Amino acid sequence: MKMLFDMFDTAIAGATDPNIAATDMAVSSSFFVRFICLSLSLAVRGGRDWVTRMQNVQADWNSISNLYFVCGQLIAPIDSKGNNDLMQKLFITGAIASGKSTAARVLRELGAIVVDADGIVHELMNSGSSVAHTVGQHFGPSVMSADGSVDRSALASIVFRDESALRDLEKITHPAVVDEIKARMNRAEENGAKLFVAEVQLLVRSGLIDDDSHVLVIEASDSTRLQRLLSKGLDREQASNRMRMGPQPGDLRSIADTVIPNDLDLSELTSRLEHFQSELI
Repeated sequence: MKMLFDMFDTAIAGATDPNIAATDMAVSSSFFVRFICLSLSLAVRGGRDWVTRMQNVQADWNSISNLYFVCGQLIAPIDSKGNNDLMQKLFITGAIASGKSTAARVLRELGAIVVDADGIVHELMNSGSSVAHTVGQHFGPSVMSADGSVDRSALASIVFRDESALRDLEKITHPAVVDEIKARMNRAEENGAKLFVAEVQLLVRSGLIDDDSHVLVIEASDSTRLQRLLSKGLDREQASNRMRMGPQPGDLRSIADTVIPNDLDLSELTSRLEHFQSELI
């Protein structure tokens, strides 16, 4: 009985106090409305003897369950409103040069909170960070700049030629990147964000993504990706090595909730992302 009164108080308070969480009010309202509907049904059929009538409720189950169902339909909008207020978590991934960053930028312009795993890695490589210190110890002074930060070009020349070196780098950086993404995700949720987007490539199997997350894979053909890498100043061997050692489209497709092709122009990608976002939130 005390639980009923507590839920009743929450439902009433939620109607007048904007600080009461929508989900709390929805749960309390849902429980209270269903309880009242069940009680009214029993009271009508049994008068003051409704408590005794509950012991024989099986005989009256059809009429009671029908009323219960109607009440459930009436409070469904309350429940769904509470669920829609929850922040959606979206992880964008894809093979190298598929257009992940472009997709993330479009979603940021549409109002999403966006973080970039590669950008976080770059921050962690700055002078004085524990990650930069560990990278220097593992890969040697040749990958370190004079100011104590990591020389990313020198490091890239090692890890994109040696798959084991790349895996070693991932073991150093991934735990710190996952922690930082989670911290930013929590801040976004506390600030009332509707959509949180993390652009990731190598973190999709790191435990960061849970059952409440949505995985969006951006795809492009090998020829398109190669041309994009060449246009960034890489030679053909460098581009081919990075394409070979990075995640492959087929592997990523197996974990995707949604796949959006990105071989066309920006306007087409933007249109598809606008439609996708409207469906997601």
